[in-house]
Amino acid sequence: MKCSSLFFLVLAGCLVVPMSASTVSAQDSAVLDTPADAAKLPGAREVFQKHLSALGDADEIAAVKSVKMTGKISMPAMNLNGTLEIIQVKPNKIATVMDLPQVGKQTQVFDGEMGWMGSDLMGMQKMPKEQIEQMKAQMAIETMEGFRETFKKVRITGKQEYDGKDSYVMKAVTKTDSEMTMFFDVETGLMRGMKSVQATPMGDIPVQLYMRDYKVTGPMKSARTTVVKAGPTELVMTVEEVEVDGDIPEETFKRPADL
Repeated sequence: MKCSSLFFLVLAGCLVVPMSASTVSAQDSAVLDTPADAAKLPGAREVFQKHLSALGDADEIAAVKSVKMTGKISMPAMNLNGTLEIIQVKPNKIATVMDLPQVGKQTQVFDGEMGWMGSDLMGMQKMPKEQIEQMKAQMAIETMEGFRETFKKVRITGKQEYDGKDSYVMKAVTKTDSEMTMFFDVETGLMRGMKSVQATPMGDIPVQLYMRDYKVTGPMKSARTTVVKAGPTELVMTVEEVEVDGDIPEETFKRPADL
């Protein structure tokens, strides 16, 4: 189904959790040094530091080696419901399995260098370069190191209501010239969501994320509900269990022999 293929192009970065949150230092000014404007907005460094601090203790988070999340996934308009599993391994590996009975099991994996996606029925194919770059950018939002390596320009452009919360608007441009808009809760500092345009085999698709229901597991806080809107279609992902530093099957990131 085209809908499942589309959402796997944006799925991997949607539920990432902080794996190495860190403190913003003076060395980060090349990326995040944004002076407050006439409206007395905070700088990007201040906003991003508040987000990192809200996620948990930086040293404790940095000690985490892997996270496994399991839960439910649904497409309400199509009455489709299934299961979701996401495994992250430090520093930048992520594997996602979505199983919808009406569609079948779909897999997407990035091993830090190469990505692949597909199903048992249709086989696996290499992930497009554009999608890999977008995934890296989405994973980079939880670490200062990733932020500095991924984005060449970041600034706070205003304040507005986003998903019912008063939020700062952060505009970011990656080093590959992709643009992303992120929204940070003024009160808590937590990211409420983002807007971007995702490259897909069907063309560029505007995508909007809503991140809700933050909860703490172990040393870190993460969103338990993520809503993805791509065009007229909506996908809802709900994390029910989070396992920190558990056993990760060896085959999780094993590359298919035919790629």
